[in-house]
Amino acid sequence: MNDDMRGGFPYTLKAASGAEMPLGFLEGRGLSGAGASSYGNFSGYWKMGEVGADSAFSLFDERGREYPVQSHPAAFWPDGSLKWTFHTADFRPEERAAFSPVVEYGRKPAPLVGSVVCNDAGDRLVIDTGAIQAEVFTSKTRSGAFLGKTVILGRTAISEARLVYIDETPSCDGDVFPGIASAPARSAFFGAVSGAKIEEIGRLQAVIRIEGIHVEEKTGRELMPFVVRLTFRLGEPFIRIEHTFTYTGEPSRDMMRGLGIEFLTPVSGREYNRHVVFSGDLVGGEGCRAAAPFHEAQKMLLSWHPKLDPDVYPSQIAGKPLLFNPAESSSRAVDKVVSSIPAWTSYRMLADSADHWRITKGTGKDGCSRISAAEGRRSAGAASLSGEDGGIVVCMKDFWQKYPSGIWFDAIGSGDTSGDGCPRTTVWFWSPDAGAKDFRHYDTEGHSGSYYEGYDKLGSDPFGISCTNEMVIGAFLPHDGRIALSGEEIDAVAHDAQKSALLVSSPEYYHGTQAFGIWSLPDSGTPDKARLEKQLDDALSFYKKEIEQRRWYGFFDYGDFMHTYDKDRHCWRYDMGGYAWQNTELVPTMWLWYSFLRTGREDVFTMAEAMSRHTSEVDIYHEGKFRGMGSRHNVIHWGCPCKEVRIAMAGHHRFAFYLGGDRRYSDIFDIVRDADFSTLETDPLAMFYDKAKMKLPTHARSGPDWSTYTSNWLTEWERHRSEKYGQKIRTGIEDLKAAPLKLVSGNNFEYDPESGHLGYIGESTAGGTHLAVCMGGPQTWFELVPLLGDDEWERMLADFGSFYFASKEEQQERSGGIIGNREFSLPFMAAAMGAFGANRLGDKKLARKVWDTLLASLKGNGSSAECGSEFVPEKVPFCSDGRGIDEVPWVTTNVTAQFCLNAIVCLELIGRDL
Repeated sequence: MNDDMRGGFPYTLKAASGAEMPLGFLEGRGLSGAGASSYGNFSGYWKMGEVGADSAFSLFDERGREYPVQSHPAAFWPDGSLKWTFHTADFRPEERAAFSPVVEYGRKPAPLVGSVVCNDAGDRLVIDTGAIQAEVFTSKTRSGAFLGKTVILGRTAISEARLVYIDETPSCDGDVFPGIASAPARSAFFGAVSGAKIEEIGRLQAVIRIEGIHVEEKTGRELMPFVVRLTFRLGEPFIRIEHTFTYTGEPSRDMMRGLGIEFLTPVSGREYNRHVVFSGDLVGGEGCRAAAPFHEAQKMLLSWHPKLDPDVYPSQIAGKPLLFNPAESSSRAVDKVVSSIPAWTSYRMLADSADHWRITKGTGKDGCSRISAAEGRRSAGAASLSGEDGGIVVCMKDFWQKYPSGIWFDAIGSGDTSGDGCPRTTVWFWSPDAGAKDFRHYDTEGHSGSYYEGYDKLGSDPFGISCTNEMVIGAFLPHDGRIALSGEEIDAVAHDAQKSALLVSSPEYYHGTQAFGIWSLPDSGTPDKARLEKQLDDALSFYKKEIEQRRWYGFFDYGDFMHTYDKDRHCWRYDMGGYAWQNTELVPTMWLWYSFLRTGREDVFTMAEAMSRHTSEVDIYHEGKFRGMGSRHNVIHWGCPCKEVRIAMAGHHRFAFYLGGDRRYSDIFDIVRDADFSTLETDPLAMFYDKAKMKLPTHARSGPDWSTYTSNWLTEWERHRSEKYGQKIRTGIEDLKAAPLKLVSGNNFEYDPESGHLGYIGESTAGGTHLAVCMGGPQTWFELVPLLGDDEWERMLADFGSFYFASKEEQQERSGGIIGNREFSLPFMAAAMGAFGANRLGDKKLARKVWDTLLASLKGNGSSAECGSEFVPEKVPFCSDGRGIDEVPWVTTNVTAQFCLNAIVCLELIGRDL
């Protein structure tokens, strides 16, 4: 079997009804070698009425071979049939070697047998996968552990594990030197579990969700709630961990010095048989294939005097166990050497930027320094610690992309199996070696006029923002005459953590079944279409290169794009208020995901995946007064005083959830489903209206507020068959039908979150009518058409698109003059709506006007003064850091995302008119 499956879609997912879906591994996300995971995740998408809610599923390859598969529903159509399904399959059930993560060459494999078992033991859940027996705590423990004794492959690989947060408070004693503060105060917090539940259980897989908060032992102060998901798979000696923390501190006093997971990982055997291995530099910078790993033993048997057998040291460095006969003189020589050479009991790797990592080591003795052991550019962040009876291996996803991350092995010479003296493995999502994260704003005032920051009042607030990180921890036994992992094996673990196996269907299948609404397949059938397709490709290529060229990496930054380019400084306006980070404004999320759907490109999937992870965590509020809302664009992601529901819209992330199956997004959707209630405290139009004269309690613009709510409600309706949210969508639509101009009316309305009613208050627009079309509203509304079966709603969408592109005279005539001086600005952003109208109404004149407007915008002749010619980079030979760069001087992410997204829809609806 070809694990990459680059040539097609050789698997078929079959429902009991007979419906079928083709599948293949996403290029670069197939199964790795060297005995890493044999599992792959994938999703099924089905037409309305095609698959019953209780359907069973099976998976076959092109030769008719069936694979074990575990399935569960993810979303439903209004008629109760399945819309999306999630699946996990084992693609190598016959290649297991006694549950060993490494295949011993020439050894007959053992078949997959049994089932994952999860039992409730009161204060803990007990998991048994055949390869792993683990205790997961469901309430607070005295040590702060969330994971208890974990036996992997027959040995205790983990005594316990706990979550760690290190808080740092700036000193109030003044500076020791101007700009350098005195020593800060630090305190350690450990995770206290408040509850755990089984989210999924089946033959192949169990997913456990744990939640709680970090607690300082001395004071009992609570900070930083957490959610941890543990995934266990049948016969697999790895635990997959997804870790989310939420910032609930005070920026003036609570800086983050460290955030991670500490595992007590006992190792056995003599000091010279205890090994550490770290993955080496990545080849090419992006993949997981690495140069030779860093590999050392705690005591390395290379001695000047006495001399040892010349085969000893090479065997040790090769990872082979060293066994000496006590009766022989060579053994006495080894004992003498061991007693006199240093014991390196601590190894620590730090990725301190996207371009540098280093490993230091120390003897662990008080008053002694650490020394530098190795340095490099980029590592996949995989590492192992082993002894004579086996060891553990860990890897953090996006290790260098989300710096400053780290991996520590400490007390590795200890013989303890539990408690403070036990060898410890700590995976740091934010490493203490990197200094503290400062959550304060960059200034003490706002800059709304000059720097587009919304209001002059300071609105920067990190309380409630989150960040999610992923890692794996597993174990291995001695094999192939070795007790340490080889470079090939540690690379396989790294690949599995960074690019875990994922299957997808073809663009043609998703397009034919209208997954996610209206979008087009690539079509270069005419010169004009070919030119437009080239622009779409060039835009993706440009931003892919910008991520690397501008180093858009880091714990809180990776996944986001910048907003506006500064052609005079040859950089983005990273320091200029609303022109810096984009966040989700004007839905670059949707642009990337629709680009993936139409192309099937893994590099585009990676960009979209990273953007969804970032924007669903850092840019929105998960706790506090802004829960369910997000921060608009700013120098600091949470810095804008405009807190908007549109930034947190479910529609940004439905793609990542349904295509990737990541359950973290279900938490996000739960948070935003009732985001409309947040406007009771944060009315988006509060400054424009007298609350005492209102009939309904708050306001909502038809877009982007109500359009965002419809996205949130659609997601809740389809995930849980919650008719309450389907009815709120219908209620709003009926209110729009009653408005004088239907969807064209407004777009300011009064609003009641409890009932979902919109109250018409006249033809006035705060912020511009274009806000109704550029924040993902059209994409949500298009998806509603087949769900609602409401011809009038479909006609309303068409009329809105037609009206937007009408002349001012025609708009006045069609509205009876009631729109007054309302502006229908930036029409290129309404191109998708115009195309829908042209298609629905059969209006070729409108279609041509839509195309003329959209294409003119890219040439700079349209309604956006900041548009340039095309996505053609210009070479700048020298910049401040000494590197030459490629730039597109006119570029803004607003224009790019909206041009590309609208073009993708227009090619489907009015492509024949181009």
